[in-house]
Amino acid sequence: MSRGARYRRLLAMALLLCLAVTSLTVPTAAASGLTLYADPATLGNGDDYATNVLHDPWDMNKLTDIGWWENYADITVQNGVWSARTAVTNPYGGSSGLFYPLFQGFAGALNPGRTGANYPIDTTRYTQLSYRLYLDHRQVAGKSAVHRVDWTHSVNWPDGSNMFAFADSSADGWKIYNFDMNAVNGDLGNQKGSWSSSPVYGFDIIPSALNPNANIGIDWVRLTDPKTSPRYHLSWSGAADANVEVYVDTDAQGYDGSKVATVAASLGAYDFPTCVLPGGVYYFYLKSGTATSNYAGPLTINNPPVLQWDQSTLGDDYAATELGDPWDMNGPEDLATLQGSLASDANYQFRQFYNWDFTNGVFSATADSSYAYTHYSSVKQSDVQVWLNIDPNRPIDPRKYHYLMLRIMVDNPGSATLSQLVQDGWICRVVWWNQDIHTDGYASDGWILYPGWNTIIIDLAKLGVPMSGDPYPANRLWNDMGKVTHLRIDPLEVSTDTRFHIDEVRLLSDPVVRSSMAANLVVGDPDGQQVTLRYYYDSAGRGFNGQELVSSARAPVLTGQFLVPSVYIPLMALNPRPALSPLLDEPGFTRVTQTLDLSGLANGTYYIYACASDGVSQTCAYLPTPLVVSH
Repeated sequence: MSRGARYRRLLAMALLLCLAVTSLTVPTAAASGLTLYADPATLGNGDDYATNVLHDPWDMNKLTDIGWWENYADITVQNGVWSARTAVTNPYGGSSGLFYPLFQGFAGALNPGRTGANYPIDTTRYTQLSYRLYLDHRQVAGKSAVHRVDWTHSVNWPDGSNMFAFADSSADGWKIYNFDMNAVNGDLGNQKGSWSSSPVYGFDIIPSALNPNANIGIDWVRLTDPKTSPRYHLSWSGAADANVEVYVDTDAQGYDGSKVATVAASLGAYDFPTCVLPGGVYYFYLKSGTATSNYAGPLTINNPPVLQWDQSTLGDDYAATELGDPWDMNGPEDLATLQGSLASDANYQFRQFYNWDFTNGVFSATADSSYAYTHYSSVKQSDVQVWLNIDPNRPIDPRKYHYLMLRIMVDNPGSATLSQLVQDGWICRVVWWNQDIHTDGYASDGWILYPGWNTIIIDLAKLGVPMSGDPYPANRLWNDMGKVTHLRIDPLEVSTDTRFHIDEVRLLSDPVVRSSMAANLVVGDPDGQQVTLRYYYDSAGRGFNGQELVSSARAPVLTGQFLVPSVYIPLMALNPRPALSPLLDEPGFTRVTQTLDLSGLANGTYYIYACASDGVSQTCAYLPTPLVVSH
């Protein structure tokens, strides 16, 4: 199947809509006598885990659409394809290239963001796994390479107890893989465990085991609930073999598509689940024995909208509210370690960074990897500390302020891989205390940093005793503090001097509203269609079965702008003032702000959600934090 770029698919979709095709397709019988019948149709594609749970489809528009990878080099992300070359970069990770669409996270660490630790897969729902993958060669030493899928039911690495594998005899190039995860997908002796026995926290794909220097490309990955999928009806006549193979293509020529199903020919018909494919325009044909049918279709699959709440403007921010000066990194006044006696050389141990500066609202510095090793550490790694400015006369009230939001980036020194970076100490943590860190302090477990900007959201009130072992015996939890007079970020723990950047830090309260609230979302539609929004509330925070809210103008439906395709959204987008606009650096999404009238709600705690519709498909998302209404 020729790889049509997404823009070409969208153009084809637009042309089909403009032509307003209403007539049925009359198939031209193939010379073999095998004839396929299928009418033109426009359908959605059901409930996709990444779209509806992570609110970020695995469409390969950014590096972190793959949550973790091992033994790949020369990684690029371009035109919606995640590409790499197999190379053993981590001997502890085996000799095969592998990638995790959903990474489970690390046991003994914090795992903020889109990890399985936060968003385990409901395996009673999401059972259909499909993906489009390129391999430049599927032969190893003259034999078909082994294709393998592993998964884990805990926040631990897959251990081989849940997997399937098979010899992949497909031709080189692009191929769509399609699996019912409750079926037997592996060769004899190469199927273990169960998918649906309990939630799945992560899964990995080995495209071609023990295949050195194989070049791979990932176009998309989907994990869907087939019970929610529309079905596209195919029927046939003239099949001479016991089975028919169903192929899908992005055009109606060349017969170079991918097989997506094998069906008993005697059935005479097959209802194809559209959840297998992302949005686009597709044509179908059949093979049965040596016979090949005509093309039929087209099937136009509609991509659902994507939306995500912006939490950053909800609630009060400690620094902005109590100090009148947010920690926006506009100058040294935002950091206690650059004020007064702490800024002196004598107190360098409380910084351990140098060559610092503030540029365009970003604090940048170089972590000193030698100081701790020279003075008190048994290993060579940085112990860099960034103390945030806190007024001792207006300390942090931990009962009010507990959502930590941090945007941070670390410069990659050379061509180190993700595993190498994490092993070297691309780990961040938060620390707090009042009198003394040993007496009433706390140092959190670390969380890993990815290349590029990381936007982290952590509810400090939910942090328990550190699993990795807190070197400070107090272990004073956030809710037990009473007040907090010292709060610091430890950006990284590396063995070589490394440049890091902090763009924004916030410490937010729960949102409390009197009669109205400003709802802020970023919304996109991969097909570039017009999107409308509706807002709802309930008391459960699940199920999407609440009551509709209206805007302050009493307009129940909001019409979004036409949005461009091939886009993705950040973990959150901070935009309370124009000076923070650089944080909206992912193009293609529209920011929607609407005042919601809550005056008719009784005092209490509610959950707000939004639903975005493009007329064919709908996506809903809850505001991640509960909302307290207090008139």
